[in-house]
Amino acid sequence: MKLFCLAAVVTSTVIPDFLGDGLIVNDSLIDEEYLAEALSTKEGRAFKDECVNSLSSYHRNAVEACDALVLNNKYRKNHAASEFTVPSKSTCEGAQAWSQYLADKSLASGKPILEHSTGSERPGEGENLAWSSWSGSTMSNAVTNWQSEDVYWDFNNHADCFNEDGKTKCPACKFGPNPGEFKDCGHFTANVWKNTGTACVAKASNSLGVWTTGRYAPSGNYLNQFKTNVDSRGPLDGNYVGSL
Repeated sequence: MKLFCLAAVVTSTVIPDFLGDGLIVNDSLIDEEYLAEALSTKEGRAFKDECVNSLSSYHRNAVEACDALVLNNKYRKNHAASEFTVPSKSTCEGAQAWSQYLADKSLASGKPILEHSTGSERPGEGENLAWSSWSGSTMSNAVTNWQSEDVYWDFNNHADCFNEDGKTKCPACKFGPNPGEFKDCGHFTANVWKNTGTACVAKASNSLGVWTTGRYAPSGNYLNQFKTNVDSRGPLDGNYVGSL
C-alpha cells in the first residue's frame, strides 16, 4: 500500500503558524494527461524552459520541480490566479533543506515525521508538506494531492477563515472529514492563493519514503483574506461534491 501524508500552514496576525493534521490517502498519482496538457501550451513550454535553465545549477531535481510548477500554474489559471514566476534560489534551497531535514529526522526515529519549519526559518514564505511511502513519488504527485482538496471547498459560499478561541475556522471548507476546519483545505488554498507570486518544490528520500516541501512567496492562507484570494472559478477536481 502506498501512503501519502500532507500538512499545511495557515497564516494570521493572531496565529503566525497553524499546523494542520496529516491527511493520508492511498495510491496518490498525478494526472499525467493533465500535466501533458499544461506542457503542450506555448506558455507552459516557455515557463519550463526558463525554470529548468534557472534551477539546473543548484536544484537536485530541476526538471521534476519545474514540471510540478507548470502543473501548479495550470491549477492557478483555473482559479483566475496569476501564474507563478520562476522561483528564487533561496526559496528552492529552503525547500530542499527542509525536505532533507525531515527525511534525516525520520530515518533517525525509524518512522515518518512531518513537521513545519518555523516562520523565522522561512521568513515571508508559506509551506506545504507531503510524505509518501512510494519511492517513485514525484513533486507533481505532491502538487496534485495538495490541489485535490478543492473537493472540500464550498465555491458557492466560500467565506473567509477566521480565528475563534485560538482555533482556525473555515466555514467554506465544509465537505471534508472535518467540516469547517482549515486542515482539510489548506494545501489547495495555498496552491491557488492569488497574492502568492512564486513557489518552489523540492524532495528528499530514504528507505522510509519521500518527503516533499513546497515553499510559497509571499505566503498565503491569511485569515480573513480567503474570499479575495481563492477564486470560485473551475474546472474543479472531478470528485467535487458541492454544486456550482
